[in-house]
Amino acid sequence: MTKALSGSRRRTFYRGDPGMWSWVLHRITGATVFFFLFVHVLDTALVRVSPQAYNEVVDTYKTPIIGLMELGLVACVLYHGLNGLRVIAIDFWWKGPRYQRQMLAEGFGRKTQERLDRARVTIVGLGAIGSRVAEDLARAGVGYLRLVDRDFVELSNLHRQHLYDEQDAADEQPKALASALRIERINSEITTDPRLEDLGPEIAGELLGDVDLWIDGTDNFQTRYVLNDFAVRERKPWIYGACVANQAMVAPFLPGRSCLRCMFPSPPPAETVQTCDTAGIIPPAAAYVAALQTALAIAILGRPDEPPGPRLFTADLRALDMRDIKLPDEPGKTCAACATREFPGLRVDAGTKAKRLCGRNAVQRRDGRSEEIPGKATLSLEPGDRLIVETPGGGGFGPPE
Repeated sequence: MTKALSGSRRRTFYRGDPGMWSWVLHRITGATVFFFLFVHVLDTALVRVSPQAYNEVVDTYKTPIIGLMELGLVACVLYHGLNGLRVIAIDFWWKGPRYQRQMLAEGFGRKTQERLDRARVTIVGLGAIGSRVAEDLARAGVGYLRLVDRDFVELSNLHRQHLYDEQDAADEQPKALASALRIERINSEITTDPRLEDLGPEIAGELLGDVDLWIDGTDNFQTRYVLNDFAVRERKPWIYGACVANQAMVAPFLPGRSCLRCMFPSPPPAETVQTCDTAGIIPPAAAYVAALQTALAIAILGRPDEPPGPRLFTADLRALDMRDIKLPDEPGKTCAACATREFPGLRVDAGTKAKRLCGRNAVQRRDGRSEEIPGKATLSLEPGDRLIVETPGGGGFGPPE
């Protein structure tokens, strides 16, 4: 698979493309300095034994080659000392001990870490993908995480959703709250903002308007088109991610480039889309998506001068086949978001929709109209199903106690 991040890597005095040569040079220069110090000790011993022999040895040093070697020794001393000071500065920086290893990585450094500390991210959906991304970004030091999900933890989630445990499932803990509590134990230095909400056009501004990036951990296309259209309208980046069965897909969408709607003008019919209820899911598929989304998020937030290229990453984790497809750089000329600025995904009058929630015995019904749901409205449920009614204001009725 080709590189996920486009653009040439920036070389510095301390780092190059291999990523480890500063570590190697630090030890080579240290050994070189030690060798010259050892020679100096021998010279000092010789002058005490035989001053005449010392003078003869010193005369052999007066050659151009030895002069160049002395200049090389000065360079080794300077490099070794400055590189050591760099490592010490990282160690003693206020967040150095926690993030030292990633700041030492080529292309990362202190500036990237400081940008991550100031960054604000919304993760929409805290299932197999979103829960992993939330944990990884928290460990990486992203300063503010808004965690959005309307679902509750159940036992069938635990084989792939890392932030939750059996007690969360037994308590039917809201995923947003369970994620926030766990992340606070992982990294108490960052801010978490759990929201028990279903993202729709009526509350998109509240959940997405004040952050730098949003990440897709959802299980339905309607929500993804809300994310896409709001990102195009507000000129903000977002990262698409999806997985089902053995398949996985990831794509970054940045302002000024083609968007999700440029390639797929409208969501596919719900009945044609596979879900984890119908096709299942394996944990490596979610892990692949989360790893790429986390890497892309760090690139977008931490290295804004090296944005990731327009690519769609796909993987078949059963066949171990991983590919990436270059997406168009320019927005589509007929796109309802980029070209005509209609933003269909942000219309509140989208009509009534009902869908089964992936991974639990529940049906969600969203009514985009302002009037009340008729008292005689009926919805066919299977035995043991739980009904969650979502209102336009974002509130809802959760599972009974």
